[in-house]
Amino acid sequence: MNAGKVLQRSIVFESNGGGNDVGNDVGNIDRQSLTLLRLSMNPVSFHAKFSMRWGSVCFAARVFIGVFLVLLLVGCRRDSSSAESTSNLAESRSSSPVDLRAQLRSFMQARDWEAARPVARQAILANPNDPDLLTDAAKVFGFGGQARQAAEMLVEAARVADYRPASRVDFAVRALIEVGDLYGAIELLESALDAAPEHVELRRVLVGFLGEAERTEKIPPHFMRLIQDRSFDFPLLVSLTETSSRRFAVDTIELILKRNPTDHRSKLGQASSMIAEGNIPAAARVLEEILENHPDFAPAHALYGRTWVLQRQFEEIVNWNDTAPPGTTSYCDYWLTVADWAAHYDRMDEAARAYWQATRLDPNRSLAWSGLSHAIRAGTTDDISASGEHERAEMLRAIDERIVNLLELRKRYYSFNVGNRVSQSDAVAVAESLWKLGRYWEAEAWTASATSLTDSPSSQLAGLRTQILAALQNDRRWQSDTGQVALTLDLSDFPLPTLHKRGEANGSNQSSLANAHDRSAVIPENLSTEHLQLVEQSDQWGLTGIGANNNPGDAKLAALIRSTGAGGGAIDYDLDGYCDFVVMNAGGTMLELDSMPNDLMRNVGHRFTKVTDSAGVGDRGFGQGIAIGDYNEDGFPDLFFANLGSNRLLRNNGDGTFTECSDQLNDDERQWTSSAAFVDVNDDGISDLLTTNYCATVDSLSKGCFDDSGQEGPCHPLRFPARKDQFFVGSGNGEFRDVSKQWIGNGSTGRGLGILAGTLDNEGLGILIANDMSANFYFTPQVSARGDEPGRLSESAAARGVAVDGRTMTQASMGIAASDFDGDGDLDFYMTGFAQEYNILYEQISAGYWRDQTGRLKLDLPTLSTVGFGTQAIDLDGDGIDEIAVANGHIGEFPDPTVPRYEQPFQIFRRGSQGDFALLDDDPWGTYFNTPHVGRAMWRMDVNHDGRGDLMITHNAEQVRLLVNQSDDDSHRIAFRLVATESSRDAIGAIVRFQADGRARTLWQLAGDGYLCSNERTLRAGLGSDDEVTNVTITWSDGSVTELGTLAADVEYLVVQGQTLPYELKQW
Repeated sequence: MNAGKVLQRSIVFESNGGGNDVGNDVGNIDRQSLTLLRLSMNPVSFHAKFSMRWGSVCFAARVFIGVFLVLLLVGCRRDSSSAESTSNLAESRSSSPVDLRAQLRSFMQARDWEAARPVARQAILANPNDPDLLTDAAKVFGFGGQARQAAEMLVEAARVADYRPASRVDFAVRALIEVGDLYGAIELLESALDAAPEHVELRRVLVGFLGEAERTEKIPPHFMRLIQDRSFDFPLLVSLTETSSRRFAVDTIELILKRNPTDHRSKLGQASSMIAEGNIPAAARVLEEILENHPDFAPAHALYGRTWVLQRQFEEIVNWNDTAPPGTTSYCDYWLTVADWAAHYDRMDEAARAYWQATRLDPNRSLAWSGLSHAIRAGTTDDISASGEHERAEMLRAIDERIVNLLELRKRYYSFNVGNRVSQSDAVAVAESLWKLGRYWEAEAWTASATSLTDSPSSQLAGLRTQILAALQNDRRWQSDTGQVALTLDLSDFPLPTLHKRGEANGSNQSSLANAHDRSAVIPENLSTEHLQLVEQSDQWGLTGIGANNNPGDAKLAALIRSTGAGGGAIDYDLDGYCDFVVMNAGGTMLELDSMPNDLMRNVGHRFTKVTDSAGVGDRGFGQGIAIGDYNEDGFPDLFFANLGSNRLLRNNGDGTFTECSDQLNDDERQWTSSAAFVDVNDDGISDLLTTNYCATVDSLSKGCFDDSGQEGPCHPLRFPARKDQFFVGSGNGEFRDVSKQWIGNGSTGRGLGILAGTLDNEGLGILIANDMSANFYFTPQVSARGDEPGRLSESAAARGVAVDGRTMTQASMGIAASDFDGDGDLDFYMTGFAQEYNILYEQISAGYWRDQTGRLKLDLPTLSTVGFGTQAIDLDGDGIDEIAVANGHIGEFPDPTVPRYEQPFQIFRRGSQGDFALLDDDPWGTYFNTPHVGRAMWRMDVNHDGRGDLMITHNAEQVRLLVNQSDDDSHRIAFRLVATESSRDAIGAIVRFQADGRARTLWQLAGDGYLCSNERTLRAGLGSDDEVTNVTITWSDGSVTELGTLAADVEYLVVQGQTLPYELKQW
């Protein structure tokens, strides 16, 4: 609409003696529609992945920006009495203020804007404090094509009127937005609310502007006042409650910039969005442009520091700090950057102080708490007394509790939002999380709003609301520290970081910088990659058509049940020394028995033959994952089939056949079980069964979902209720009993997809579960509970650093590869995820504590455009340094050309000369490697008895593919097959240690092995040029140790617990 017409229609020009009411017409406009919130209610907007993965899941509150669009066309119609106008203009120079006002009105009614302008100027000079006159003058300048001057006059009119009524301020704000002056609008609203705090709707507008401008640090006092004034609703609560990512769209900012390209401060929100999407170089360029034009803009400088950290350019942070404008230290991002700099150089006390400063500025920034936890754990422990160690432990306990509560809030928030914001139980769950965090005002607002919801009523609402109101009677602070131990920590005695470049320090600081090193620098002796090669040999090995057609549905619709694929695993079912395998099949109807039968493929030395029918393993359930282990301790590996429906348990009879014993599971539920593992949890010598469950089996699982445009496509998993994982205790007679409540209680659900179990921290049993769009789980026994009654398991993923990524964001975690990637004797994890996230490498930096080191190892960028499922560690050339293989493929086909394709390339990563990883160019290896696929599960096995690890991969709508390792190397290798006698025979949890190639080596006996799969239960290691290994020891899961001394290379050994002489099974 023409700007002049907007003003003409909205402003009353007739004087009523006491001044004009500038809001008569605007009073009929929906005031909420003028807030400029532009909120995308997509609960997962922080993940660009979800605009691709789940379509557009927007929940309204999209807002029309009531601003002026264009001024009148040049050459507006002038009144025919031009001569008379000129005469009137001349007379105006000597007129009184009253005469000037009358002349101005006369010109305005005649639409003679050119003649009106000088009169308006004269009138304002004569009476500069008349808001109505200023408003009239603004109309004149607006119609005259001078929008900036019009906006300035409206701002002045609001000021001289003491910012009353609110509609006068509103018009000035809209005029400022028309000319792209976002910060001018923010300043005007702040001034107006200082003078007239009762202007509730203006406060809502300000909150929206602050969000658009990425000035969220200014929002809390206004949010609190809106709650106190009872001016809130679910759109407002949803947009401001969970602040781990940007909730505001960038298209409004683009409009602002188009109107006012000289004010670059508005680009701060663009830079923030780019960082969230992982486009760090682009974000850095935007911030540089902002600072070039506004060098004193402190929030941009603070955020700019984060880009140096994320690009691992720590040397630049010194210059960044030296050029910081005044006020930069008042931003959380500043202290996070300084803290990360100190942590990078192992100055952990300084890092802890800086992280603590960040938590004081933003107590709900989980990244700050996570960094603080890491810094305290990694800090100096020398000379700490027993009381000091206890104090440190209590400090960490409080910090970890804060992190867990923040992550739980995020999860509950997403559940409520994706559920269309209609569930009272979900809203109450959000309120409960806020209550636990000491955010009483927000908790009260959520419970108040929850009373209006009728779906899924909560019996806890009334009681929780009573508690919250009682607390607010005594503590009316926005963020209470009552009961919040983490918020009362005082680290002011810790040293502040002193930033300087290498060589500029002195004393201990210089030593600290000099000793800072990349602990992941495991560099291959042969840096060439030409000798590496995998060869696709599926057809040669008789696998044509095996595992094909597991996803018969339309990939463009991609119902959730068609997205996960099916898995498989390695098994020497007949104990002939040749590794066989089972592949799961799906493709039918969920919960039914009409899928293709699972297949058992027997290895006869040079090819595989199908023995499905004769072995009796052809279950036709909707197959997902598999567990392979000797659950009845008779020496023969048994099978567990995880289905979308009824799960199956098959006992190996030892004669080449299996007997279905599913009734011994004592589990009649039909559900979506994804992965599983056999492992002795309660240390009674009998394998137990751990299963991960995904979503509840509601009918709509088999259907697509519709986006905002009405197009059917993939569904967000959070649309469906999650199912809790199930843990079963085994007995000596082959029976299982569900002990989930005893072991893991009624804790959080996670939509589990991958599982790994073993002595993950070198100290005791650990169970890692990769969850989709929820924090991952890490379970450990609280106490040893030998016997039939198990002890409770404790969940501690957040405290251990494996719950979320390094940004403290949950990911769509799926596959898990485990290895000592950095060669320091402990186990690290590589976890796959979704596009626009990144696959994560968690490096174990101290016993039982991991840290996301993906960016430092340059593993992040190559996976931003892929959807990773199965993954394994594999030493292709036997040099003792593992590569990482990843099976990729999207969950469906999307019409948006910016979304990664359905078919995606297989990837393999190898260490380079600097110790980081690089994507291997595998195109020359053949057709499979230079064409894309929809890869799913992956497991490791040696199919041809050459001592090298090979890979098997399942796909959607494609047969399994066998990738045989034919790398050209002269390396020696060694392998161990373990049999326990004092604990479960599979020896899960055992650790093999030895010396080879000049360094200590460690191997772990694990179960689960990641996504829907089970690896060959043989431990393999490349030895490089060494033809023997020394100091071989095996630590069994019960703590006993077997010492084997020196062993020759190029042999696979069978080691039985309690026997010091291993058996040679085969040589290469």
